[in-house]
Amino acid sequence: MRAGTAEITPVNLALRPEAMEERRALEKDFPDAGFYVDQFLAHTGGSPETFQPVEFRPYTFAIAKLSGSIAEDRDALGRFAADAASLQRMGLILDVMHGAGKQITAKLSAAGFRSETRPDGTRITPGEHMWAVYESLEEVNAAICEAIVKEGGVVEPVKDIFTAALSDPDDRGSVEQITKVDTGQIEEASLAGKIPVCRPDGHTVLPNGEVAATNINADIAGRALAAALKVLKYISLTDTPIVERGIPQRNLTAEKAAAMIDSGDIHGGAVVKVREGIELVRQGVHQVVIVQFDHFRNELYQPEGSANMGTNIHE
Repeated sequence: MRAGTAEITPVNLALRPEAMEERRALEKDFPDAGFYVDQFLAHTGGSPETFQPVEFRPYTFAIAKLSGSIAEDRDALGRFAADAASLQRMGLILDVMHGAGKQITAKLSAAGFRSETRPDGTRITPGEHMWAVYESLEEVNAAICEAIVKEGGVVEPVKDIFTAALSDPDDRGSVEQITKVDTGQIEEASLAGKIPVCRPDGHTVLPNGEVAATNINADIAGRALAAALKVLKYISLTDTPIVERGIPQRNLTAEKAAAMIDSGDIHGGAVVKVREGIELVRQGVHQVVIVQFDHFRNELYQPEGSANMGTNIHE
């Protein structure tokens, strides 16, 4: 599926009059928004006034990793879609990575299958469960694409860009390592002014030589993609804050975050989110944050960013 019909070039994205209208509207609520937009554009090689085709790297701005639950919250999805489309009109292409955990569990349960996860929240996925993975990812991807298009954005659905090594060939979710990330689809879409909406599925080569589909946790896939693209920001959007003994954690050093995982203070599905964030920080990604859906704009356009809204992971 290719949603959206208009072909938007990077030059037009940076220079269109509506880009300045977006900035002025943002600055009414966020006085520093124009400053941050310029910073983001400079990182990609673009600006509202000038354009350097050889240096333009729109795909390096930011990755927003979405929990699949956003597809079930129409209001939250609509707000995110509006922000993604607004960024696009200002010349900033947000790479979107999404999961579909809740949807997979629901489909398996409805079909009489038991869904099992590991302590870190990653899913145990026998080959006979892959149909639920396919269907769920397709549905969530379509919902996100449609929401962005409704807000005037232009999107490009992206799938199967990861090659993975499995620790157990019978468990398609036992991703030991992502060995390759094919960034070509994302780079091409971004350079054409489209928002890549990526699924965390991929493939592996089984011991018998068969190429088989894999179910990669979206946090693991998002981290691998962020490292491959060398993005400025990695923003994990979720409906659940990171807490320690019931207290929301705003700023975490990588060392403290790792200790909280070891102690069990961070547990369940939060483990993989934080663990992958730690890895990104250590790989040099400038900003890694875990923030609830409603605070996405605050993270982008306020000086304190996630300091008051979510969890900032840093060295």
